[in-house]
Amino acid sequence: MSLRLLAWLVLAAGAAVSCSSASTDEVRDGGDGSSDVAAADAPSDHGSSADQAARDRAEEPGADRADVAMHLGDAGADGSTRDALADRSMRDAARADAPSDTGAVCMPDSGGGPPPICSVGGWCWSAPTPQGNDLGGVWSTSASDVWSVGDLGTILHWDGATWSSYLGVTDQPLSHVRGSGASDVWAVGAAGTILHWDGAAWSTSASGTTTELTDVWATATDDAWAVGASGTILHYDGTS
Repeated sequence: MSLRLLAWLVLAAGAAVSCSSASTDEVRDGGDGSSDVAAADAPSDHGSSADQAARDRAEEPGADRADVAMHLGDAGADGSTRDALADRSMRDAARADAPSDTGAVCMPDSGGGPPPICSVGGWCWSAPTPQGNDLGGVWSTSASDVWSVGDLGTILHWDGATWSSYLGVTDQPLSHVRGSGASDVWAVGAAGTILHWDGAAWSTSASGTTTELTDVWATATDDAWAVGASGTILHYDGTS
């Protein structure tokens, strides 16, 4: 059994931990400065049965607020109760499927070792640590500035003490990383993916191709090269 398969089995068995989602009674900003207190805490004339019926309907594929409200009306719920339960049920269904609003991740006890790498959804590697995705490239400017990239858009940075990860930039496998300095770093990978680090954040850069890119080289902020399959050769001149 491969180490990678073993790691996923450990995750499935519960060795990895997940941050708990927000309470369904949490008050959310309505977007116009008002809050959803009335919708979240509205009483139900029909008790928990109407509330559960609304939640069940909201979780059905293709359900929308009007559908939930109509279902409650058919069940005999009055207007205010129907609207409140429909609003809350749709919000709870959406929240259950959504990643963390803040991108916050839980950090389980590392046992004194390096902190684990966690996803934006709150899943953290337990074995192996700090993470278990295959890595395809590594590059550094110094002993306290090291970058490594790999599968599933993995981007890791070593600051001389700990590894940290950058999430949500891409989910494409990355094959190589290199730059001209600490604030000019490039990463390339599958489907023509090109990413750039400007010293503060990673961003995507249009490559104009879907060909897999396998290597990148940069001598200055206005002179970078990327190569890939089928003889692909790309050049960045500081503008495009």
